[in-house]
Amino acid sequence: MNFFSKTKFLVAVIIVQSAIILAIVGTMGYHFFRFEREYRERPRENNQMGRYVAKQLQLTPEQIIQFDSLRHNFHKESDRLMHESRVISKNIMDEITSEKPDIDKLKDLATKFGKLQEEQKHVMIDHLLEIRSKCNTSQQMNFKKLVQRMERHERNERERNRNREGRRRE
Repeated sequence: MNFFSKTKFLVAVIIVQSAIILAIVGTMGYHFFRFEREYRERPRENNQMGRYVAKQLQLTPEQIIQFDSLRHNFHKESDRLMHESRVISKNIMDEITSEKPDIDKLKDLATKFGKLQEEQKHVMIDHLLEIRSKCNTSQQMNFKKLVQRMERHERNERERNRNREGRRRE
């Protein structure tokens, strides 16, 4: 190979590597800004959901203040647990893709992840029971209907996601 063909080859390699680096940085930036946007929009969604629940339960202004405080504390704790879950999930993926995955470490991480999920359920149960305890008799009937509606919605969402996954595999 003469000097010019070596130079052309090196320039082509540098151009390809630069394109790959730009694609990686662009993807990272896209995901970062998408996450930031979703995070900024979330309080607005939470506020809309809070107003919806308050309306469905027909809460009094005093109850709405209590409800907002309960909801704020619930989301603060729930966000903390979700963050911890994401960190553990990332650690699991890092360990699985490592040169020599440590099975004991993976089992320990899976146990921690399971305990966090259990804690998340307990936090949710406590939150719903606290809301229920603040309701009067007629509001408790609305509360029961609301919880059943939320459960149906969750079930339908899971089913839709399962159907989407099935279509992607085909």
